[in-house]
Amino acid sequence: MMVKFTSEEAGMTTHAVRLAAVGALAQAVAACSDPKVANKSNFARAVAEAIATRPPCIDIPKGDGADPFPFGASARPPFPRYVRLDERATKGEANRQLDALVHAGLLRRERTQVHETTGFAGETRSVPTLAYTLSDTGRVAVAQADTVRRATSSRGESLCLGRAIVDEVTNFTEPGDAFGQKMSEVHYRFHVADRPAWVGDPAVTAAFPEIARQLADDQKGRTVLVLTNEGWKDQQLVAGS
Repeated sequence: MMVKFTSEEAGMTTHAVRLAAVGALAQAVAACSDPKVANKSNFARAVAEAIATRPPCIDIPKGDGADPFPFGASARPPFPRYVRLDERATKGEANRQLDALVHAGLLRRERTQVHETTGFAGETRSVPTLAYTLSDTGRVAVAQADTVRRATSSRGESLCLGRAIVDEVTNFTEPGDAFGQKMSEVHYRFHVADRPAWVGDPAVTAAFPEIARQLADDQKGRTVLVLTNEGWKDQQLVAGS
């Protein structure tokens, strides 16, 4: 049986269909823009926010040399780094890495005599030593690392290799409740961009073999995101806020 509509009824039906379509589209747009929805787009933004605070970096070696500061001194500055002028120290890993950073223009090196305090009696002795200090380029690089890194344990002592960029969220677990929060484990792919020129210095890459791994083209990572009143956030960022 065929149902016939008057022109007025047909117009009303068409209008209702259009309204339903507009409503469905609005709901879809709202879902996409809602930061609390568990989807790859929201998770990619949360991961990007997190890894921006955890860039790949190398630590500047402590040195292997005389120490002019008493054991346990709280006022010890991060620089200079000292390496004794003896065969054992100058052939050590710390010396090779510090010299590589000199070659790259991040550190300066000079020979000096350090008056080292020994024993509990406070006796001192003069020790021939190499002293490594930050160059102007090194100071800028260290300051940049301090700006982006949340960790404070190595402030003033790290050099970052670039900026981690999220390529895609590959998968995530169905959000579930744990420890009073809704959580999801997220797996993602990323690469490192905006690499400073010194990263390509052959002396640096030879002295710091971990750089090749940290700068691999296609890297994988995972993290845990938690749902907050502002949307999905990295668990470590929430804990540290």
